[in-house]
Amino acid sequence: MTILMGKLLMILSGTVMYWAGEIYKKELKYAMGIPIGILGAIVAHSWFPLIAVISYFIATEFGYGDNNPLTKLLGKRGAITFCGIVLGIASFPIIGYWCILQGLIGGVAFYYISVLDDADKLKEPWVAICRGLCGTILLIV
Repeated sequence: MTILMGKLLMILSGTVMYWAGEIYKKELKYAMGIPIGILGAIVAHSWFPLIAVISYFIATEFGYGDNNPLTKLLGKRGAITFCGIVLGIASFPIIGYWCILQGLIGGVAFYYISVLDDADKLKEPWVAICRGLCGTILLIV
């Protein structure tokens, strides 16, 4: 039961940090790996999940703003999808090669969320909450 609670806290903390980073201060989004890594280390009884602090920081460095080079290269929706993929892969220190599936889920989810956002069917803060959930959902496995 303690392991399940730890995993749920990882998902909740990652979602809250991503949401707070999108809504309030960008630095909070960059720090989303800190609680995930610490909780992952506690759940796994290992120091290896602490690498997630670095991997999530790198993953959140990719952006999709109008002036971002990634957006200019891939287009807005492509950059958003890429960010979802990278956020999913950032969980490698915690879930290993399952991160490939998580990257695919994150990419598809970020793409679909961007479609809903553009169609005015999903608004902030729900866009950021859904992205945070989809970027970390397989941590419960």
